[in-house]
Amino acid sequence: MLAVQGVNKEIVRMSTHTGTHCDAPYHFFEDGMTIDQVPLATYVAP
Repeated sequence: MLAVQGVNKEIVRMSTHTGTHCDAPYHFFEDGMTIDQVPLATYVAP
């Protein structure tokens, strides 16, 4: 990008559906937590 646009950057494109849901570990592991057992802080970022 530096040679083309004069800056170093990256572009990330996502659909509007990205991040609209999450799978609980139980979805993949028989002994995994269900969604109501996963701390909400797991899914919150700055």
